[in-house]
Amino acid sequence: MSNKEEGAPLAAASKSNPWKMIALVLVVLVLVAGAGGAGFWWSRRGVRAEGKTPEGPAAAPMIGKGIISFDPFLVNLADQGGNRFLRTTVKLVIPEASQADTISKDDVTMMRLRSSILELLTQQSADALITPAGKDTLKKAIKGRAAAILGTVPVIDVLFSDFVVQF
Repeated sequence: MSNKEEGAPLAAASKSNPWKMIALVLVVLVLVAGAGGAGFWWSRRGVRAEGKTPEGPAAAPMIGKGIISFDPFLVNLADQGGNRFLRTTVKLVIPEASQADTISKDDVTMMRLRSSILELLTQQSADALITPAGKDTLKKAIKGRAAAILGTVPVIDVLFSDFVVQF
């Protein structure tokens, strides 16, 4: 009888073991899937930080570390009647902060840049500037004029920190 008494608890334990085993397997699967997902996310994060696509290295855009800032521009636009105005603040992005410091301290270069941008802004019409395409065209024109003045220092981007057209 002692064998039967010892066998009863084993039978009861074996009936509850499958559920415990299933729960344990599910917990392990969730942990493995979570670790796999975290590993995938971490590897994709590293690819984006390096400027590469998952397919391989790409021609990453040049990242600027220097900014040349100008005082706000307030100009009459080239519309009929001359009663429309533009107020904008322009910043030029260039590759190195040291280059930006050198250019910002050179009064002649800064005045050439400001004068060229000012001349370009006064040639614009309000109807063109209120569209996204018009702003993009203006950015490209400013970039071209600034690049001509700066020579060997490339202008990476033109940023507007404010842009108001008064009708």
